Amino acid sequence: MTALWRFHDAALEKAALILAIARSEMSDVWGYSDLKFRQTIALYDLLHEFAYSTRKAIERTETMAPGIIQKAKATPVHRGRTEFPCESWNPGETIALVQESFWWVVNRIMHSTETLVVDYVARVEFHEASRTGQHWAVEQPRVFGFRSDYDQEQNLHHVHTESFVMAYVHMLSPDVEAAIGAHFEPTRRSG
Repeated sequence: MTALWRFHDAALEKAALILAIARSEMSDVWGYSDLKFRQTIALYDLLHEFAYSTRKAIERTETMAPGIIQKAKATPVHRGRTEFPCESWNPGETIALVQESFWWVVNRIMHSTETLVVDYVARVEFHEASRTGQHWAVEQPRVFGFRSDYDQEQNLHHVHTESFVMAYVHMLSPDVEAAIGAHFEPTRRSG
């Protein structure tokens, strides 16, 4: 039980950090680009750590409350969302989002051979535009792509970062917490 709580707690901690990074705005002005690079590297690590922790929490929960793995296999990451605008590449174009389950994505990330953060240009800010024409882009790491050693094709699978995290937090976390609660409060099991 302690291991289940530890994995679940680690998953929620990583989820909070991933959301903070995914929602952050970094501009490409001097100084910020160094931090943006570090933020991107941290996001790679956090995504892998989140995938590992959620998989372990789900596997541990399965031994106490069978059915959560099936639920994870049925839980969509994107819930009807099929694409995301890729403004940083080509305005007006979109990136196709993978339409597989949370469990599929987690296991592919655990076996990923390549990961790529796709920055979304939230807006372009103009400063002294009338005089100098200077501007900079404000970007957010809203989507990530990955390729797994499970995959035959060479294409990256793209996932909306926030949707990935919230699939666990909203759909699977309550079941994990119920299993934890049932262990610590045996009367819940009978009622």
